[in-house]
Amino acid sequence: MEPDRQDLRRASARAFFESLDQMNELARAQEASQAAKSNSTSVPSPAAKQKKPKPQFSFAELEEAIADIEQFMQSREENRGDGEDGEMGK
Repeated sequence: MEPDRQDLRRASARAFFESLDQMNELARAQEASQAAKSNSTSVPSPAAKQKKPKPQFSFAELEEAIADIEQFMQSREENRGDGEDGEMGK
């Protein structure tokens, strides 16, 4: 992959994760606000206390996944290039 395309992909991935972090922060703030409202009006049921936490991914794990995807896409592009040179029937 060309260095410029790779830099662009990394910058795009970084921007995506920054947006994802902002959305996550907003969701947490809304949950906290709703929890404060519901706590002031009623006592939560035992079932509500037993909810499982949502899985969270670290930034490093997401970066690793992006790197794996980039590597996969690069290997696919390289394989396509190899296939074009040795096409059969021509």
